[in-house]
Amino acid sequence: MNKDRTHQIDDLAVQFFRASLPVAWVVNEQHRDYGKDFLVEIAEETARGALTGNGFYVQVKGHEKPKRNTVGSYVKHSLEHKHAKYYLDRVKDLPVFLVVVDVTTKQGWWLFIQPILDADQSWRKRKTVTIKIPVANVLADTGGFRKAVEEAKKWMRLRHPESIHEAVVAQKQKLLDLDPRFNVEVSLINDQPMFTFLAKEEVSGTFTFLGDKKEVAGKISDLLDRGLAVSFEPGELKATGSKLFERVEEGCLIQAAVSFPGTMTLICRDADGRELARLSEIPGQISGGRKEAWFNGSLPNSPLSVKIGPLSVGMGGAIELSYKLQRWDGQRLLQLAYFDRLEAFFRELQRSDSTTVECHQDGNTFLSVALPLHKHIPTPAPSASLEILAKARQIAQRFGINPIWSVEACNADDLKTVAQAHAIFFGDGWRKPMPNVRITADCNRKGFRFDIVRRNKLPQSIFFTSDWVYTLLGEKLAVGRLRHEFTDMSIRILRSSDSSTKKRPATRGGKRQKERTTSTKVEVLFTGCDTTVMNVRPFDPTESGSKADELPLGLAKGLSSTGADEAPSKATRDN
Repeated sequence: MNKDRTHQIDDLAVQFFRASLPVAWVVNEQHRDYGKDFLVEIAEETARGALTGNGFYVQVKGHEKPKRNTVGSYVKHSLEHKHAKYYLDRVKDLPVFLVVVDVTTKQGWWLFIQPILDADQSWRKRKTVTIKIPVANVLADTGGFRKAVEEAKKWMRLRHPESIHEAVVAQKQKLLDLDPRFNVEVSLINDQPMFTFLAKEEVSGTFTFLGDKKEVAGKISDLLDRGLAVSFEPGELKATGSKLFERVEEGCLIQAAVSFPGTMTLICRDADGRELARLSEIPGQISGGRKEAWFNGSLPNSPLSVKIGPLSVGMGGAIELSYKLQRWDGQRLLQLAYFDRLEAFFRELQRSDSTTVECHQDGNTFLSVALPLHKHIPTPAPSASLEILAKARQIAQRFGINPIWSVEACNADDLKTVAQAHAIFFGDGWRKPMPNVRITADCNRKGFRFDIVRRNKLPQSIFFTSDWVYTLLGEKLAVGRLRHEFTDMSIRILRSSDSSTKKRPATRGGKRQKERTTSTKVEVLFTGCDTTVMNVRPFDPTESGSKADELPLGLAKGLSSTGADEAPSKATRDN
């Protein structure tokens, strides 16, 4: 019985496919597997050609003259709906590669099929789907093919994480079966599963280190004394005592380290050894070997994280402080996590001479070393930002607001508000040089003391009072009435009358006479000199010079100024 032409073409395609792969690759034919012709496992590119365990499925399709697009950049293959649905919905363990072979020209091309079907699923409404295989994916380029398989495996892991879970669970169970005296913990590092063995009971065993004595001694010190991960080449290590250790002879990466939760306390001291401040019980993880340990920790929900090590008695160590204000983002200003402790510690750290680092486990101190922490303060120094925040918290607490903090929301205007308001309400006032400032004011003509203006020809201090509202982190801050006092100011009347007129009642002769009227306002100019300084502080009505009857100019609503942004103006206050 002769084969029909279709089967002959498929046989030729399979022969070409097998011949195109490296000899060391294992090609297993899937006789009863629907839609998958082969299961292929890649081998290493070495003389030994060891198998990698990296496998994929292949569906081979032959054509005597495959269809191409007009520019010849890809070949076309019509895939049946049932196969497309099976590849995308059912095959979740390994990638499927479609291989199309031109049996006439002896050329072959490959394509990882699942992401193509996933990207555009309009084919689900049709009986077939046209697959376009780039001619750049030449089957003869085994290096490119190998790389594509590795990328396809990553895509499958992301698309079907449950398959990874199942594989890890199976491998974990296999290890438990080898030696039930151990528990096995699994983690994924750089896409590779890492297994940690935890003995449930005392396990005796022997590790024999082979090779150059000096090199071996260095590796043993790194492994046991420092707790580092050490790589051993095949033949450098032998182990007995458990079947779990038998494969170390093939080469391995081993880490023998202790790791346990602990806390750290930082204490800064002056030159005489007196304690200035401490940051107590920073939680973290302590890890290392017999002679060296590392601490990694942070104050939860706060900007501070600490990495210190290697620590050992009599040796000291290095320290790495990380301080990121963004970790407070979203917290209320008056509830910033650990703020008071951090502010006090970093304030004193700047003037400290040394720092003691204490490590604790279960409340017991097991290591205490001196480190020059004051020389490792992050840039910019935390104390500067903490000082600004401390002032902002004082202001918020005094005026009953509690805005949400974020680094992005805190702009230049907020920093100016903090500086001014804190100096006004917690200092002796906010001062600023205001050379040659000019302030104009409209005063009530009724009761205006022209005689005082005429008598005061020399520069003198003047003040204005007004109600103020600041903005802090988006919330209004009504601070009440403030007194703005300016030194060395001259006073001059600009305008005290206008030319408006009105008709007098008719006289006996029947004629009305015009009568000149005066303005109800007096415009006054206050001019500063080179030495003029403005001082702003809370208004105190009991203070000398602050009583209403001692404001002889009868200031009306409305001030305008030139020469400085912070001078009184119509837009910012009610006089």
